[in-house]
Amino acid sequence: MKKLFISIEMTDGTAHENLRIFAADRVRASEIARTNSVPWEDTPKCHALLGYCTVKRLGLTDAPDFDAWMDNVVDFSLSNDAPDFVDPTTQTA
Repeated sequence: MKKLFISIEMTDGTAHENLRIFAADRVRASEIARTNSVPWEDTPKCHALLGYCTVKRLGLTDAPDFDAWMDNVVDFSLSNDAPDFVDPTTQTA
């Protein structure tokens, strides 16, 4: 199973890098799409819904709804690549 991550840049300069999208985020995003007659397809809007549900779950936004949140999003990108982990205890030369 491939893991899915999202990185999001906000208008205030905040960048949320490599946030893991959980199954619950996918389900919630598809529910929001269905409720708003948005076809659940591989589109930027559905990707943005995944991002919104992820940041809501993580408590990284206080936006009351998706549209209000999108008003403050500069850009976002999805990735299947796990973020590079750098062990902070490893000595560098």
